[in-house]
Amino acid sequence: MKPRTLIALSVTGAVALAGVAVAPAPAATADRSHYGFRIASTGQAAGGWIGSRSAAKRVVYRIDAGARTGSPSYGPVFLAQRINGAGPKTVTRRDTARAAYILSKYGRRAGDGGNLQAAAVDISLYHLLYGGAYGLNGSKTRARLSQSGQGSTIREWAVFMLKRSAKYAGPYRIRVASPGTVVGGTVPVTIRVTTHSGAPMEKLPVAVTFPGSSRVSLQTDSTGKAKTTFRAPEGGYQRLRVTVGQLPEHRLLVRKPTRRGASRLVVADVKRSRPVAKNVAIQARPKVTLHARTGNMRTGQSATGVFKLVDGADDVARNATVRLFGPFRTQTAATCGNGSGSPVKTESVRVRANGNYDLPGYRVSKPGYYIWHVDVPENAVNLRTSSCGATTLAKVRPSFTVTKPNSPVSVGARVRALLRVSKLPSGYRKSVPVRLFGPFKSTSAIRCSTSLPHKLVWVPVDKDGTYWSNRVKLTKAGYYGWQGRLPASPLSTAVTTKCRGIGTMLRAK
Repeated sequence: MKPRTLIALSVTGAVALAGVAVAPAPAATADRSHYGFRIASTGQAAGGWIGSRSAAKRVVYRIDAGARTGSPSYGPVFLAQRINGAGPKTVTRRDTARAAYILSKYGRRAGDGGNLQAAAVDISLYHLLYGGAYGLNGSKTRARLSQSGQGSTIREWAVFMLKRSAKYAGPYRIRVASPGTVVGGTVPVTIRVTTHSGAPMEKLPVAVTFPGSSRVSLQTDSTGKAKTTFRAPEGGYQRLRVTVGQLPEHRLLVRKPTRRGASRLVVADVKRSRPVAKNVAIQARPKVTLHARTGNMRTGQSATGVFKLVDGADDVARNATVRLFGPFRTQTAATCGNGSGSPVKTESVRVRANGNYDLPGYRVSKPGYYIWHVDVPENAVNLRTSSCGATTLAKVRPSFTVTKPNSPVSVGARVRALLRVSKLPSGYRKSVPVRLFGPFKSTSAIRCSTSLPHKLVWVPVDKDGTYWSNRVKLTKAGYYGWQGRLPASPLSTAVTTKCRGIGTMLRAK
């Protein structure tokens, strides 16, 4: 099989090469030779074997080429983001990450080509973590490759691994995009896994969970992306959880030898899972209803009410704008905006959770119909909602008096009453009944009841001002009293003058 074919197969992890028999590991060492090739022993860690080793049931590699051959035991493993090189090369954090990538992706056997693959990993690690004569083109490396009998193929593999590590070594970025939706809609989710330079990481398993839905298993594609959708059963910030598995480790898992001067070991096939959580904003469809505390009131009193917010999401505070429009002459004419003029009252009310909120009171000075409008703005988890309603009618109580012009008068005289009217609403037009009750024996005996003797006259009234009633002839001696009743209108209350009020009584003699 040609080296070019070997390189192509290594990308898929299905290498099929004829291996070389593994020689027994030297006695007196805790790291035994695993896959690779026997080469000349030099008394140093890089001699005697080119390839992988095993220690504590894990595949490992030596990284200190000039150290002793091995150690009878090793300490516990630890993670290193940047390893201190034992050779002439200054090892950077990037070198460490590239070595970790190669170990994670290629450190274990892949099919029947495990010996070649392990040898290439060995060469790559010494190049990155030791350097000098053990660099890719160093004299020690050339000698080791030559002794393996597969030098050109192993080197070609090592070049391939080093190129791949330069492009795909971690650490990695996991970006989760989910723009959210409205309740009942579909939540699109896109996960993208890349290196920090933007190279896509493909064929990584991705598990995604969303409230109200079953777990979804995905795999990143050639662009490093994995996509899915979820239904949004309720509003609010919903927790989207993503776990990306099988990420190559960007740190080295190292074991130090207990024997002084021996080589450290690095562990192969170290992968990790990374969880990512994201709050996805699902917009609810809230509603507002309005209720007036009283449907009818008098001018001078305060219009008050309550608005209720329902079906909102969470308790994200925002300012609702409350407006009061009016006055209108009729209830059907009462509208919120749309040419109805400027509001007489505008105020902000802080809302948070669903519930009842007081409408700001407004002291009404003019008669008419008033109507409230509440506008709750949109935010991340709620759509905008508004409502117009809670109509309140404010009626004015007019000022109305009836007085006689003079007293006493002679029997047979013709008398009339003087009406004074003010604070009438615009458009008022009524006929006002005015009665003269009597005669009575004294002023204290005067009673104002239609069952008693009286004279009735009608006075048309259509605006504020003074009016004279028609004349009434007094045919008997005694005491008389005037009383008038100003009829109600849609925007005003009825007013009846007081019986035996000051200025309403007269005497005929």
